[in-house]
Amino acid sequence: MINDKEGLEVSAAQNARIIKEHFGLKEDIPNTLVVLGTNSKGMTALEGENSLALSALQGFDTLIGLQGHKRQISLYKVKNNSAFIMSGRIHANEAPYDKNVLMMVRLQIEMFMHLGVKQFILTNAAGGLTTSVKVGSVNIANGFCTVFSPVRPLFGGEFVNTDNVLLSRLQKVAIDAAQQAKIKAVRGWYILWNGPAFEGEMYDKPMICMLAEMLNERQHRNLRCIGMSTVHEASVIATKKDTAV
Repeated sequence: MINDKEGLEVSAAQNARIIKEHFGLKEDIPNTLVVLGTNSKGMTALEGENSLALSALQGFDTLIGLQGHKRQISLYKVKNNSAFIMSGRIHANEAPYDKNVLMMVRLQIEMFMHLGVKQFILTNAAGGLTTSVKVGSVNIANGFCTVFSPVRPLFGGEFVNTDNVLLSRLQKVAIDAAQQAKIKAVRGWYILWNGPAFEGEMYDKPMICMLAEMLNERQHRNLRCIGMSTVHEASVIATKKDTAV
């Protein structure tokens, strides 16, 4: 069990060593981690055979299973490039079942920062708030709305701005990749919702959609999607310099 920031740092460093040894890495540490969202069908090609279960790492001993989440790490290589792949993140809204979940949410990112990873590609399954977001389309987050945000995996004194880790350069890469794959992609805000319950049909959803339309019309914002993850990881990434999403 991890009780404090010092314990977290120790576990993150230990897990970094385990990951290096498992994949036989020396100085050629990948600079990128890709986090695959819920039920990332069609992405299995990114998951190598030599995977490492999160439950085998320090600090994840109380981890429970979650449908649609494999909870494993792989190393994907193509040509001269490589990246870590995490299939199945740990969500903060699993906390009702384990009081240590917030620490695990932080640790799953912190250990990769100890490895030297500085670029994070965070994906998730989200719901659209405007008609511009259709089923199957992609929203590239260019900002986060945290008004409805639950507690995030941060320690006292860590005053971070998650918007600061979102780089327009990486957003353009994502937009270009979507265009090449002939997938509709748009940029816009992303609202973090607590979960695991969905927003209510009678009042919650109309209120959120009204907020989205108001901001989009009056302030020329692009509030498009709502989901239950990603901001937690971005908050952890924002605690370190020279890291980006």
